[in-house]
Amino acid sequence: MLEMPIYNFEKAKLRTSKTKIMKHRILWMAVLAICLLTFGSVNAESLKADQFIQKNIQNIIEIVVNNKDESNKGEKRSKIRTIFIECFDLPRLAGMTLGGTEWKQLSLEQKKLFTEKYAEFVLSFYVSKIEGYNNNKVVVSKATLKSGGKRAVVPTKVEFQGTMANINYSLSLYEEKWKIYDVEVEGVRLSTTYRAQFQSILRKSSFEGLIAEIDKLIAKQLKT
Repeated sequence: MLEMPIYNFEKAKLRTSKTKIMKHRILWMAVLAICLLTFGSVNAESLKADQFIQKNIQNIIEIVVNNKDESNKGEKRSKIRTIFIECFDLPRLAGMTLGGTEWKQLSLEQKKLFTEKYAEFVLSFYVSKIEGYNNNKVVVSKATLKSGGKRAVVPTKVEFQGTMANINYSLSLYEEKWKIYDVEVEGVRLSTTYRAQFQSILRKSSFEGLIAEIDKLIAKQLKT
């Protein structure tokens, strides 16, 4: 059975469970920041990658503070889901998450279904935890451009319990609009966090088995 992981931070050489929990929470904060990058009227065409993130990330506090009422939970999750889908390059992230070989073996219909389920999987876990955001300081640095300005990495720092965590947003320019295809927190990438588990289920079961396990986790998280 697929388990909701506490992120595999062994690669980052974490030494204590307390540190694991801290960085785990920072990672969902990073995902929240990503989800909110297109909140409000921001013209991506006129902004550089770092300016785009800087301008949009300021809306994090507003959306969290204005949606604390339990009666607005459904509306809040729907809003974040819409924004998440809009600002992410979900097919690319889904393919990176599953791994090149496994992704190529899927049919077009399976790729579409996995992309949709993976997005719901991530959101179902993190949306329920956004109430933990408490006006944490965010510092966005100048972007490093690649591929002739078509790709960018934006270094960002997020405050958590007095510590500034390093976050790197990876973006690509699509038809003059920035799309995020990965995020890295303290050396741990969102695209690789679930890969081993997903691949294990595909090998031991089937694609249908993987989707069924993801559906169970989504249903479980939506009850929280």
